[in-house]
Amino acid sequence: MTLLVAGLLSLPAVATWANWAADTGTGGVYRANNEHHWFAYGPTAGPDIVNAFEAARTQDFEPTTLITSNHGTGIGDNDLWDVYVQKCYGCPEDEDAVAYAKCENTFYRSSTGEVLCSHWHVWVNGVYTDDYNAWWMRVVGCHETGHTVGLTHQSSGDSNFYACMMADTNLITRNDLGNHNTFHINNYY
Repeated sequence: MTLLVAGLLSLPAVATWANWAADTGTGGVYRANNEHHWFAYGPTAGPDIVNAFEAARTQDFEPTTLITSNHGTGIGDNDLWDVYVQKCYGCPEDEDAVAYAKCENTFYRSSTGEVLCSHWHVWVNGVYTDDYNAWWMRVVGCHETGHTVGLTHQSSGDSNFYACMMADTNLITRNDLGNHNTFHINNYY
C-alpha cells in the first residue's frame, strides 16, 4: 500500500496550502482510477462537513465528466468508497493542517503508464474548521475533493483562477472549481 498526502489545507487568509503549490492542471497528484467517484462520510463527519463536501460534489464535480454519488453518512471505511471523509482533532498525518487528502491505495495502469489512486481518505481538522462559516467549509470540500481527482494547487492567474484550488488562501475569492479546473477534469475523465 502506498500513502500520499495530497494537500495540506492551511488557515484562511494566513498562509499557503503548505508546500504543494504547483503548476495548474492534473500533474503531480495521483488521479482517481476512473470517472466514478463514490463518497462516504465517517461517523465523525458532522453536518457541516457533509454539507460542504456534498455541495462541492453536486455543484462543482457532478456537472463535469465525473460521475459522483453519496453512499451515506456515519458508516465505516472500506474499499468500496473512492473518497472517505472524516473529522479529527489534531489529525494523524499533520495535526496543524486544516484538512488533507491522502491516497491509501495506488496501482499502476500499464496501458497509460500512470500510477492512479483507488481509495482516498480526507481528514478535516475540527480544531480549525469548527469555527468556519459555510463559505469556507465549501472551499475545504471543493479543495480536498479536487485533490482526489488529481488537481494540483493553482499559484497564479486571472480572476477565473481564484477558485478553491488556489495555493495562496489570501487570493481565494471563489469557493467553487472555476472554469480552469473544470476544463482539466473534463479533459481527463
